[in-house]
Amino acid sequence: MSIWLKNLVGIFFILHALVYGIMLIPFPEMPGNGMGKYWSDFTGSRILSAANISNNRLKIIAIILSLAALAGFIIAGSIILSAGVPDRIFLITSIISAGLSVIFLILYWHNYNIVGFIINIAILIIIPYLYIKLQ
Repeated sequence: MSIWLKNLVGIFFILHALVYGIMLIPFPEMPGNGMGKYWSDFTGSRILSAANISNNRLKIIAIILSLAALAGFIIAGSIILSAGVPDRIFLITSIISAGLSVIFLILYWHNYNIVGFIINIAILIIIPYLYIKLQ
């Protein structure tokens, strides 16, 4: 893998992780809508709400999934920036992070999540392909 592609992938993963951090910033003037909606009174999970999960638990689940995705993408980005070549830990970390992100985005679906959903599906397809190709 060339140095510029390695750096690009690592920086992309770290920037992608920061989006999950931004989603956790509370904005009280925007309840149930936009960034920080996971702190509001309306968390917005149709799937989990149909399962009669309380609003506080909906918030906790959203925060945990978002923090897990954030940590995983930062770790994957740091590994690729420091290791030089994609190794097995990078592959596993990136797939777990993208998988958790897809689950998170499906559970708390909103139309503005479509770009993140497509990016995470692309990560789930492209990263294993690159890993196999570079071995």
